Amino acid sequence: VTGGNPFLLGALLAELAADGAAPDDDAAIRLPAFGSEQVGRVVERQLSRLPAGASPLASAIAILGPGAAPRHAARLAGLAAAEAARAADALRAARLIEDGPSLTLAHPLIAGTLYASLPPGERGLRHADAAAMLTAERADPERIALHLLRTEPAAEAATVGTLREAARQASSRGAPQSAATYLRRAAAEPPPDPAQDADVRLELGLALAAYMQPDAYGLLQKAVTVATTPIQRGAIALSGARALGLSGRFDAAVRLCRQALQYAGAYPAELRERLEAELICSGLVQAATID
Repeated sequence: VTGGNPFLLGALLAELAADGAAPDDDAAIRLPAFGSEQVGRVVERQLSRLPAGASPLASAIAILGPGAAPRHAARLAGLAAAEAARAADALRAARLIEDGPSLTLAHPLIAGTLYASLPPGERGLRHADAAAMLTAERADPERIALHLLRTEPAAEAATVGTLREAARQASSRGAPQSAATYLRRAAAEPPPDPAQDADVRLELGLALAAYMQPDAYGLLQKAVTVATTPIQRGAIALSGARALGLSGRFDAAVRLCRQALQYAGAYPAELRERLEAELICSGLVQAATID
């Protein structure tokens, strides 16, 4: 139950002793119920005995996740480097964090308890601070995006840009589900103008089509509708139809092409011809599949 962690083992034994539990089979059956509520009480008591900087540092590590850099945790906790170093030593002595140069809470239950103890609004603000700090250091976009996912939408163009870049990275490494998660959050920000809104819907629709989600067509259809120029509309429809075809949704690909070709007179000749060719190919495959 405790994963061998000495701190959690002590907390569990203290809980059993306080309950007057006998060392028998009935007590063993109840052990898995030991969880965050009991850990929370023990962690709170432990932190109250440590130097003043230990509690904010522990909360900062819970926000940043395992392997947090000491400078990041110190900055997020609002501590000077020397104060944070002493607080980290105190947390190690109390067995609340692991030994090592980076900062990792000693058990997922401890991390979850500290994270849940922060009010939702405060958690969002802390994640926004973490994202801003990592952005200033030009950290990997996906690393930044993991924090942005836990912030409240604020109509920030930079947030949309980072989430889209993180989605592109996720797609390139073959993780369309992660890409879709980032893009849903980007759509909720929302994008700063209708043209970007259409592009985000396209990218989300393509990510969903890559793992054959049924709502891909609806997003791609909406992207065609909200596009601000004929070229953008046609390009979205062409990309979307190809993605739907690759996922076996030839009927949806046909509908998307037909929707876009209602405006065919406004397209350059090459774009119109490519849409018409996609419509014909998808239609032929759809007919062959039905036969």
